[in-house]
Amino acid sequence: MSNPAFLGTLLAPITILAALDASAERGERLFGQCSSCHSADPGENRAGPHLHSVLGRTAGSVTGFRHSRALVESGIVWDREAIGNDVANPRGAVRGTSMTVGLRDATEQDIDDLGRFLRSRFSDG
Repeated sequence: MSNPAFLGTLLAPITILAALDASAERGERLFGQCSSCHSADPGENRAGPHLHSVLGRTAGSVTGFRHSRALVESGIVWDREAIGNDVANPRGAVRGTSMTVGLRDATEQDIDDLGRFLRSRFSDG
């Protein structure tokens, strides 16, 4: 005899993991819009600094990249909220930043998915 509630309990984590993977995949597609200026590889700076292990990093601290004075002095530590603000409106998030292009009309879901991608792929821990 099968117990639907028990089966649902067993399958719930699989469903959640599949949804998180889908969100990270969507975040990777969104990151494609960032990749002309930002690399995902450690130490590979482009027009913008690399984004490897960006979460928890102090803004303006990537070695070998010339950051704007405004970003260096901002005191920002990159977390979901800071990245969301910067992605949605770079010049509004940090006046005087050299970053000019963001993800226009970024939704909360876009920011969450981008964050999942960054955490899944570019964090050290």
